[in-house]
Amino acid sequence: DYLYVSDVAAGIASVLEKGRLAETYNLGSGIGVSNREILAAITPMLRESGCEVRVQQFAERKFDVKVNILDSTKLQTHTGWQPRIAWSEGLRRTYVWLRTLTNE
Repeated sequence: DYLYVSDVAAGIASVLEKGRLAETYNLGSGIGVSNREILAAITPMLRESGCEVRVQQFAERKFDVKVNILDSTKLQTHTGWQPRIAWSEGLRRTYVWLRTLTNE
């Protein structure tokens, strides 16, 4: 479950402005994205930049989290907050931002 930074900031602000005292809220998209899906999305971007992508897979560990999908229904109900940026668009924006840092 991934959120773009502006959605995280908006979620926190919505809790501070409209959330209920002593409540716990999840900030999430409610959509699971696997590590393999992330790698599949990142690889073409990095190759475009001239970076070689090598993935090494290790055996699963007992403490590895298989799925992490957060239910932010309570936050949405109490504050009206909803994520606005899809993970793929957030990934693209992050890539563009990182490229500006390296002046490429």
